[in-house]
Amino acid sequence: MSVIGRPTSPAISLMMLAVWVVKRRTLSASSRNRVAMSVLLSRFFMSLLARDSSSTLACSSWLTVCSSSLSDCISSLEVVSSSLVLCSSSLVDCNSSLVDLSSSWEVCISSRQV
Repeated sequence: MSVIGRPTSPAISLMMLAVWVVKRRTLSASSRNRVAMSVLLSRFFMSLLARDSSSTLACSSWLTVCSSSLSDCISSLEVVSSSLVLCSSSLVDCNSSLVDLSSSWEVCISSRQV
């Protein structure tokens, strides 16, 4: 081999070949390290996203359970409210009956006094 057209001895040529091989291997190793590092970083960020997704899913499930419980509670309150309306109506009817009964007693008592 010759550099810029100068003749070189076999020892220098062998040394230049060794340097070229070492440089090539170093560049290849550096390239592999960069690829390995980018793969590791990619996996790391994907694991963070997976963890975040898992937390979001757990939170979503918890909120679904809470929503279902609140819906059940609302249904129960609607039943109680309906029952209270019926009870109130019954009390009004009962009160009306008592007023009628009281009037009847008054008429009855006043007719006995005469």
